Amino acid sequence: KDDTICIYGGNIGTASGLDEFIKFIPKINSRVKFIFAGDGSLVPELRRLVNEKKMNDRVFFITPWPSEMTSSVLSAADILLLPTAEGQEFSSVPSKLITYMLASKPIMLIADCESEIAKELKKAECGLVISTRSSEMVDYGFLEFLQKSDKMKEKMGLCGIQYAKNNYSYELSVNKIYSLLK
Repeated sequence: KDDTICIYGGNIGTASGLDEFIKFIPKINSRVKFIFAGDGSLVPELRRLVNEKKMNDRVFFITPWPSEMTSSVLSAADILLLPTAEGQEFSSVPSKLITYMLASKPIMLIADCESEIAKELKKAECGLVISTRSSEMVDYGFLEFLQKSDKMKEKMGLCGIQYAKNNYSYELSVNKIYSLLK
């Protein structure tokens, strides 16, 4: 297995940043293949760009994406992709981050390093943050990932699931809400 499978799973809309990310793919190491699983307003445009740029051998779509397939789709990844539309990373921390952490796979985040989502990823030690939105930096991030040992990639995934369980469990969340209401 020489290819590295990078999966984005979720809403393929404007906040996803996939319309910007897809322009970086031609510069990324050709060993990396991408699966965009989900549905949303950007799907037709992304498919058009994949065809126009002749990336059909590297970019694949699973759309629509039934929610019952979430676990099996995310578990097929070597790395989970979490781009954000520029500026969007300051609006919220996407719930997709927790879903990705629970999948026990390393995460490639494209977001400003001062955003809460980047800070959470760094605290969890479960992935890489690319804070400069350029083909060169995105390619560099993927090269850095490809050079990591399988053991290190597995450790990143395990750090993510542990962090999610320790910080976002149902019990913990209920206790936090309860203490706020006191």
